[in-house]
Formats: sequence, structure tokens, C-alpha cells
Amino acid sequence: MTAPRVAGKPAWHAVRARFLLALGVAGAAWWALDPDPAPAPRTVVAAPPALPVIVDTLQSNETLSDVWSEHGLDPKDLVAVVEAGRPLFSWRHLRPGTVSEFSLLPTGLIRQVALRIDRDRRLVFRRRTDAFEGELVETPFRRATREFSTCIDGSLWGALEGLGEDPTLAVQMAEILGGQIDFYTDLHPGDCLAAGITVDVRPDDSYRVVSLDVVRLEQRSRVHEAYRFSKDGERFDHYDGEGRSLKRRF
Repeated sequence: MTAPRVAGKPAWHAVRARFLLALGVAGAAWWALDPDPAPAPRTVVAAPPALPVIVDTLQSNETLSDVWSEHGLDPKDLVAVVEAGRPLFSWRHLRPGTVSEFSLLPTGLIRQVALRIDRDRRLVFRRRTDAFEGELVETPFRRATREFSTCIDGSLWGALEGLGEDPTLAVQMAEILGGQIDFYTDLHPGDCLAAGITVDVRPDDSYRVVSLDVVRLEQRSRVHEAYRFSKDGERFDHYDGEGRSLKRRF
């Protein structure tokens, strides 16, 4: 027997259905109007810790073995690095100022050794189990020529530095023209020079001098010239404007 229905009031199931429908419509409207729904949570992966690095500069009274000992590095690795470097570099030529960089593994073992032996060369040693593999890394150069001119106001060294040129060219000029003029006593403000050089240019546009090919020094009363030339295509000397050798005889 079914329950009697009260006049004027809907059955319970009908009320419940209308309530759920209204609730669903309200929820959908709220979701559509939300301007900035919360983003889904992200998983953040922490970066691995940086491996420790030791940097040292060889002093005048030190050896590579001293550097190794100072930082408590495994002496067996020193033997392995020296052996790997023998075909690449004469260790007798290691000089003060060499910068050593040791990259370590989390265990404390050496992963890589890099030795900057001069401005344009690095020795790099990479661990291969208990041994090391060595590589001589050299700066890539391109051969070029340069010309410049300047007048002296103070010193020739300072004049070259002011141009952005290698000031050690002053020493080469003094050696080449030394039979004609004393660069220490005979240069005066207002003297002017022009030069042409052959250089090896680094990727950063700095250079190293290969040869001083032409130099012309003009003073009030005299002009001094030098030209680099080879008569046999092998040996080069410097000659004056008349073709006379400037090689000094002692």
C-alpha cells in the first residue's frame, strides 16, 4: 500500500530532484564565472648541488706536487696526471703563475684538472677510472697584418699603449734601429712613427706579434727606416731604405 499524498505539496522525490538540479546549475555558473581557477600543483625538482672546485696559482717557490699536497689531493692522481701530460708538455717548463683548477666528484676524487700554462694554452686532464686522459687546448688564431702610426708625447711605450697596440713593440723597435738611434736618450716629444706588423689574432680580437715588418721613425732632422726582408726566402733580416742590413755587429 502506497503512502498517501498530501494535497498542495509535491512528493519528496520530486522536491529532491529539483533541488539537485538547481544545485548543479549554480555550481556550473560559479565555475564559469571564476576568472582565475587555481593552477594544478607542480612537482619542483631541485637542481643538483654544484660540484666543488679548487683554484690555485703556482708560486715561485712551489711545484705542482706542493699544490697537490696543500689541498689534500690523492698523490696517486698526481702520478697519473704527470704521465698523461708527458706526450703533450715538458713539465720542466711549468712556470710560476700557472693557474690550476681541480673539479671534484662528490666523493672527493678529482674529476678533471685544468692547467692554464700561458695565455694561449691549457692542459686538461679528465678522469678515466683510475687513469687520466690529457689534452692540450690551444687558442685558435687567424693570421693578419696591422698598420698604425702615432707621435710620441712622453714615452714610446705609453704612445703604443694609448693606441691599444702591444707596448713591447717598443723593445723590438729599439733593437732593430739600435744601430741608428738610442731609444732611451734620443727620442723626443713630437717624434712620429709608423709601423706594419704581422699578428696572430685571438677570438677576442687581442693579438700576439709574429713579426715587425716595417717601421719608420721621423724626427726633426732625420728619418729612420727598417724593412723586414729575406734574400733567400728562409732567413729574415731588417734593412734600411737603401737596402743595407741593420743587423748590429759587435
